[in-house]
Amino acid sequence: MEIYRRKLISNKIKLSEYGLYISLFPIFGITQTDVTGFTTLEYTNPSFILRGVFNTIVCLYLIYYIAKEKNVNTLFSGGFGHFYFWYIIGGIISLLMHTPTNINSWIKSIEIITITSLALLSYKNLQSTIGLKSAVNKVFLISLNLFFIIVATAIMIGLFNMNLIYGTSEERGVRLGATFLHPNTLALGSVCIIIMSWMLKNQNFISKKKAGFIYILSITIIYFTKSASGVLVMIIAILLITLYQKNNFIRILFVTTILFFVVSFFLNNKIETIITEGGGTWIDRSLVYNKTVKGIKENLIWGVGVFEGEKQFFKNQNMFSNWLPSHPHNFILELLLARGFILSIPTVFLIFYCLVHALKEITYRKNINKVSFSIIFIVILFHGLIESSIAGPFKPFCHTYFIIATFLFLNKNKANDRKIIKVNYANNIN
Repeated sequence: MEIYRRKLISNKIKLSEYGLYISLFPIFGITQTDVTGFTTLEYTNPSFILRGVFNTIVCLYLIYYIAKEKNVNTLFSGGFGHFYFWYIIGGIISLLMHTPTNINSWIKSIEIITITSLALLSYKNLQSTIGLKSAVNKVFLISLNLFFIIVATAIMIGLFNMNLIYGTSEERGVRLGATFLHPNTLALGSVCIIIMSWMLKNQNFISKKKAGFIYILSITIIYFTKSASGVLVMIIAILLITLYQKNNFIRILFVTTILFFVVSFFLNNKIETIITEGGGTWIDRSLVYNKTVKGIKENLIWGVGVFEGEKQFFKNQNMFSNWLPSHPHNFILELLLARGFILSIPTVFLIFYCLVHALKEITYRKNINKVSFSIIFIVILFHGLIESSIAGPFKPFCHTYFIIATFLFLNKNKANDRKIIKVNYANNIN
């Protein structure tokens, strides 16, 4: 009987692990862009086909997972479940009101719902089986493995055609990131990988050498993406991590990294260029923000619609000749513009609630697992205020980890952790 029970637990863990591998795979985003960065909507686009194949796999596994576990109701249970349910319903209502016949909007909505739902179900079941600490460690270890898979895949694609992983922009020259990888999301993902590897090293799940290698690889990727938003969140992450560092060598390493990026950007005139020239820069974004605020005022109650509704709004503004924004580059403004006041305000309040919770976790430093997710939450939040479309499937890394962090903040796990079935998880985690 005991052997059978352990086998059931082991199978449940593996089922959740596979679900996390599948749902977290688009960690840096398979984009629908050509090498110049402009969005294409042709269904013959290679990246569109890749996303379609991948999302089909996600949907099939999600159906299999629900059939196997018979616990889909846990997805919408508790305080977080109510929020997630409202979040999904709000998006569907917006679609039905503004773009009910737009196939592309429905495809994107299905994609983001299935990816996030599979990740949440997998994580919740994993945490209920092995506890919060082990579940977070497992998520981070899976993310590291996927990080190396993504890097290896990018190298192989680059050997076939460098234009697929390198794109050229007028204001910043050649940048790492094109059809397969998006520069800003790749940089953000690398910052989060630094945070995860630091936490795992502190708990001896990975060696110092491996953590060092990951750190060097990550900052190298960030450098070649030439992502200003990526550098900014990297500095924030490093400063927050430094609060926990007692090793002076590590502190010096972190400070040296920050100085290297700042000096490098100045020497290459990147900061002046980013502020004053080219599409997608800060001055251009200030214009996007102004148009977005105007759009929010004109469509205060129900918004303009998610995905294609937003794109059509910006297309009608005729702001730039060389750049068509697909979103406001600020996810709070995006929520208000796309969904309107009624459908977005609960989510906005929840985000600020979680921010306060994350800051408390970092201040009191009681649980390193929650602290790590708190830093990731803040990093993604800040990135979302200047770059990310968190509500969109182009950046599933941002969205999925943001949702998981929110789940951690809204659910009290002490009572559940006492009920965890005691199993030898040491072999599974390693």
